[in-house]
Amino acid sequence: FIRGDILVMHHASFDRDFLNTALKKHFKIKLLNPWIDTLLLALRLENNHRPISEIQRDAYSLDALAERYQLPVGSRHTASGDAYTTALLFLKLLADAEKRGVGKLKQLINGYF
Repeated sequence: FIRGDILVMHHASFDRDFLNTALKKHFKIKLLNPWIDTLLLALRLENNHRPISEIQRDAYSLDALAERYQLPVGSRHTASGDAYTTALLFLKLLADAEKRGVGKLKQLINGYF
């Protein structure tokens, strides 16, 4: 049901590895969807391309970002709760990206802009 869709995830590498393990085991396929990582998007928007190695990563957990952006939080560490919080965070970051002139979706995919 996600064939061809762009996926939005927080800490995407973790989720993609998890999904690929299950897909390989049960269906012998790999997730090929383009993705947007809200963690990377927040890092880039808030740090003006400062090297990621200089940034405290714990300040970019889903909980920390939800608090910083004053977002309501769903049931944490559940699929629906984390998806809800990630979606709200994405909408907030997308609005911030648009204010900075990031107007093309391909600029957001896979953490690049």
